Amino acid sequence: MHQAVLLTEVMAWLRPRPGGVFVDGTLGGGGHTGAIAEAIAPTGRVMALDQDAGALDRARRNLGERVTRCTLVQGSFARMDELATAHGFTTVDGVLLDIGISSDQLDDSERGFSFMREGPLDMRMDLSRPVTAADLLNTLGEEALAHLFRRYGEEPRARAIAGRVVRQRMAEPFRSTRQLADLVEAVYGGRRGRIHPATLVFQALRIAVNGELEAL
Repeated sequence: MHQAVLLTEVMAWLRPRPGGVFVDGTLGGGGHTGAIAEAIAPTGRVMALDQDAGALDRARRNLGERVTRCTLVQGSFARMDELATAHGFTTVDGVLLDIGISSDQLDDSERGFSFMREGPLDMRMDLSRPVTAADLLNTLGEEALAHLFRRYGEEPRARAIAGRVVRQRMAEPFRSTRQLADLVEAVYGGRRGRIHPATLVFQALRIAVNGELEAL
């Protein structure tokens, strides 16, 4: 069963009541949406958005009978006004955003979000988006890559990592999460402590690929 983050605190702030109307801008596994749907029964409504079509399928299963009070829509919360209006949610009692990446996405090696799992360097939350993490690594210039790592990851060795990426891709294009994780680890001279040295670089690429700051 999916466990929503800070569910008690979220519900305390939203204070959903029977008949309420809410928007969950980041459906994920459906934990928050399900709790809201329960609290607003029997006549309330909640619209939940997610860019990831797979998330909608998983949440629909997790929600069970509560899905009858839910309108699940594939789309970014950046389009919330447009999508809410289109689905009849013109006045609402509350809006929730639980931004970031879900554990389901991290656990799916084919999505390429995690340096802990071998997989393609994809990182798209919405698979219809045209640009992957591999595309950025294989096409951006050294300065642009360094800027990306600094801006979205606050990576202290952004320049060194960008330079190594550009040199390495001349011999072999970047395709896998392991390639990138190994490169960053080499720049740092090995792994030290609990936090993997590739953490900030992966974060930066994920944010860039999905336009997360622009969406906010």
